Amino acid sequence: MHRGDLVAEIHFWNAHLAAYQAHGTGDLIWAFVRDLRADIRVLAGELARLPESSRPKALYGVSTLAAGASRLGFESRPLPPGLARRALSFWQGRVLGRVFRPVAGQARAVHDSQEVWMSYAALQERFGGHERMRSV
Repeated sequence: MHRGDLVAEIHFWNAHLAAYQAHGTGDLIWAFVRDLRADIRVLAGELARLPESSRPKALYGVSTLAAGASRLGFESRPLPPGLARRALSFWQGRVLGRVFRPVAGQARAVHDSQEVWMSYAALQERFGGHERMRSV
């Protein structure tokens, strides 16, 4: 990556993620992973349709789910220390964690938010082709 390279920032649609909670924890994880893989395939296909000069060099996001993202091919990196890291970790780990795991007694592992990255080349290698996007 070089200064000025295009990067696509990815986000999870938090309201949509809440719908998975109705299926229970085990089903939630597998359904989420299945749908996320399908959406990434769609994203790979849509980005491949862009003129080369308009394609991002990489995908980027910030998540407490970096361990899971690595299974999809993302590389994770710690955020720089400071207020932004603490604020994101509090929001994603504590606040959203309570929204998606509100029942007392459910595991609430709190993790620091981390950057997750995947190059465009890795995206195409792993997920080239596309289907209809589900908007995870």
